Amino acid sequence: FGWILWSGLGNSHCSGIYLHYSLTLCFFQSATLFCKRYFSRINQRIDTFMRYLNLKMYEEADSYLKNAEKFMDSFDNDLKTNLLYSKALVLSGIGNIEESLKILKDVLEIYKKEGIFDGMLSVYMDMANILVKSDRSKEAIEILKKAKDVALKTRDKANLADVYSFIGDVYELEEDLVKACNYFLKAAESYIESGFFEGAAEILDKVEIILDELPRSSRRRIRKKVSELKEKIKFKAS
Repeated sequence: FGWILWSGLGNSHCSGIYLHYSLTLCFFQSATLFCKRYFSRINQRIDTFMRYLNLKMYEEADSYLKNAEKFMDSFDNDLKTNLLYSKALVLSGIGNIEESLKILKDVLEIYKKEGIFDGMLSVYMDMANILVKSDRSKEAIEILKKAKDVALKTRDKANLADVYSFIGDVYELEEDLVKACNYFLKAAESYIESGFFEGAAEILDKVEIILDELPRSSRRRIRKKVSELKEKIKFKAS
């Protein structure tokens, strides 16, 4: 599944606080195979469901999923997994955090068994996002380190950069600015390697804003690395 469709629900991609809803869209598209007579206006329902999510109208979104669960026995394994994933995300939205995390762990095990690295990465990122929003940053960092290992397996530098950027954001929230900058620099390097120079430049701008708040012992090293990476962007982009 394409996992790069992120809907931050009030947070931009640049904030590093991510939420993934592409699988919910996939679920409703697949559902037409089994529920065509019930969802004759499926496109309208998809739009409505996604609008509920974007407006944080989680209870309304939940009612859509409960309706779909009536047909669970007819679904194939992939569709059941998508339904579980969607349910977990909606549960987190209505405040049922522990149940949401429990279901996400179940989904994660399914992806692990099937070797679906993109799916595993999505779950880890969503779990981390939920934990951060629940003021459980230390747990989120541990989850993101697992996400980093999976991102390395995808061999997609942009995936790796997203994870590094997210870790940096969490450390920034925790006011551990040296660690935050170290991860931001890793993210910038990975974005450069992936060819996403705009993303790299944006991250480096963020580091420069933080620089004056760093201990003097770290400031010089990090400033030098920022300059090196900016030169690298100019060279590669030319």
